[in-house]
Amino acid sequence: MTDAPRFVQVDRDLLTRMSRDATIFLLTRPLSIVVWVLLGVGLLWSLVPFVTALSAAPSQAGRLVVMPALFAGLVVLYVLFTVVSVRRSLTTTMPEGTSVSVRVGETELRVESARGTSRIAFSGLRSMKAGRDAVMFQLRDTSAMTALPRAVVSDADIERLRTKIG
Repeated sequence: MTDAPRFVQVDRDLLTRMSRDATIFLLTRPLSIVVWVLLGVGLLWSLVPFVTALSAAPSQAGRLVVMPALFAGLVVLYVLFTVVSVRRSLTTTMPEGTSVSVRVGETELRVESARGTSRIAFSGLRSMKAGRDAVMFQLRDTSAMTALPRAVVSDADIERLRTKIG
C-alpha cells in the first residue's frame, strides 16, 4: 500500500507520452479489433473489383478506386478521432501545469488533480494495463477507461492492483 500519495507535475511531454499509451490501449481493445477486421475486410472486398478492372480494362479502373480510397480514409479517420479524443480527455482531466497525485489504498485508488478528487474502488475496475508512461484502467460495466501517469503508481502498487483487479 502506498502510505503517502505520489505527485507528478503535468507537462506537454507527459501528456503526449500518456496519449500514446492510451491510444494504443484503445486501438487494441477487443471492440477495436472487430472494427479493424471489418475495415480490413471492406478494404480487401473493394480492392478485388478495382484490381480486376485494372488488369482487364485500365480505363475503367478509375471509377472503382473510390471504394478502396473510402475504406482507407475510414481507417485514417478512426485512428485520428481516437488520438484526438484521448488527448482531449487527458488535457481536460489533467491540464498542463497542474499536478496529479495518486494514493493506492486497501480497496480503492484516490486520484487528485486540478478537477478534484476521485475515488475508484478496485471492485469498479475491470482491467488494467501499465504502459511506459500511463497506467490505463478500464471500468467495469462500461466501455469507459481512465489513465493515470505511470510515475505516480509504483511497481509494487501495479502488482498489487493486478492481483486485486484480476
